[in-house]
Amino acid sequence: MSDQFDPYREWLGIGPEEHPLDHYRLLGIERFEHDPMVIHQAADARMSEVRIHQTGPRGRHTQQLLNEISAARVCLVDAGSKQAYDASLLEAATAAKVPPPAPPMPPPAPLATVQQELPAVAPVMTTASPMVEDDAEEARRGFGKVIMAIVTVLIVSAGIWGLGWWAGHQDSELGQE
Repeated sequence: MSDQFDPYREWLGIGPEEHPLDHYRLLGIERFEHDPMVIHQAADARMSEVRIHQTGPRGRHTQQLLNEISAARVCLVDAGSKQAYDASLLEAATAAKVPPPAPPMPPPAPLATVQQELPAVAPVMTTASPMVEDDAEEARRGFGKVIMAIVTVLIVSAGIWGLGWWAGHQDSELGQE
């Protein structure tokens, strides 16, 4: 039995023969999909599939995969970065002397300001790289800091309440004398 865990295969159904991945395959949509709603829905669905495993025994692998899915979404919903990314896919297909996929459809009319506010992302081919175990340790430390902050707030609140109660108790004793 192999120790090599492949989150792409196990969680997203993407085998090693499909690597390196492009953003479309990572999101599970047709190449050159132009509808931003389809892209957003696919990214949300993939993120949900990955988030299920965050607290499991292989949770340390989720953050990098979530970051890759998020980067794919940002790249594909921004008209400028999508156009550059699609061009890089066509160029890579031509360089590999493989018949290129169908040319991309022209992008739809720009959406309101939401699309314009997204940062441009350089085209990147996603590859199955080794997941970093330090991310899980950083997440645990961050979680510990949050717990400590909550405990501190509770202790301070209890102290303030206790002082208020004590002061009120003292006032009532003075009133009885």
